[in-house]
Amino acid sequence: MVASSVAALQSLRADAELPYLTPIEMRTLLIETGIPQSNPQDGHVGPFPDLGKAILALDIGAADCNENHVPDLCEDALPGAV
Repeated sequence: MVASSVAALQSLRADAELPYLTPIEMRTLLIETGIPQSNPQDGHVGPFPDLGKAILALDIGAADCNENHVPDLCEDALPGAV
C-alpha cells in the first residue's frame, strides 16, 4: 500500500514537472496526511496512507473544489488561471 502510494505521488510530481520528493519528505507527507491505525498495539507500522489528502498537500494544482475531501483539478486552481 505504501509503495504504490509513493509511486503514484512521485508520478504526479513528475507530471507537474516538479522534482521528486526525498525519502524524508515523502515519509513526512505520508505521516502527516495518513489515517492513524485504530489499534497500534497490533504491530504499529505507521498511519494508513490517505492518497487524497497527500495529493492535496503536494501543491500540484489539485484542490478540493467541492469540499468532499477528494482532490479535483479545479479550473481556478490550475497554474495560470485567472
